[in-house]
Amino acid sequence: MTALGEVNQRDGQGCLDVIKKEGGDLLNHLSEFKENDKYGSPLKFNYEIGEFSPTTLRYIKVLVELNSIFGNLNGLDIVEIGGGYGGQCKIISDVFDFRSYTILDLEAPLLLAQKYLRTLNVKNVNFLTRKKIDADKIYDLLISNYAFSELTM
Repeated sequence: MTALGEVNQRDGQGCLDVIKKEGGDLLNHLSEFKENDKYGSPLKFNYEIGEFSPTTLRYIKVLVELNSIFGNLNGLDIVEIGGGYGGQCKIISDVFDFRSYTILDLEAPLLLAQKYLRTLNVKNVNFLTRKKIDADKIYDLLISNYAFSELTM
C-alpha cells in the first residue's frame, strides 16, 4: 500500500458499487478520473470499469455523494480540511468548474498537493495552513474526508 492510500481493494469495490448505482452521468468521466492514478505509483486493482486505485474510487464516491446532496458545484468556493495530496480536488475539478478550492493542511502535504495539482493543471486552487486562512472568508462548501479523525484532544 502507498503512504497516502488507505482504502483497500474490497472497500474500493464498495465505492464502485455506489458509483454505479448512484453516479449517473459521472461515469462518463472515468478517463479523467483515471488521471488521478497517474503519479505516485498508487496500488491499483482491476475492476469492471478498468484499473483504478481504491483511493480514487473513494474520491469518486465522495463526489457522487456531494453531487447528490448539493447538486451542481460550479461557481462555488470550496474549502477542504486535510486535503492530502489533492486527490479529492482533482476529481471534483474533472466534473465541476468551482470558483475556488482551498486546501487547508500542514505545510508538507500542501507542498505535495501544490506540485500534484499544478502538474495536472487544476486551476483556482489555494494552498493554506491554518495560520494563513482568512477567518472572514465565506465558503459555500466545506469538505473533510478524514482530517477530523486524525485530531488528538
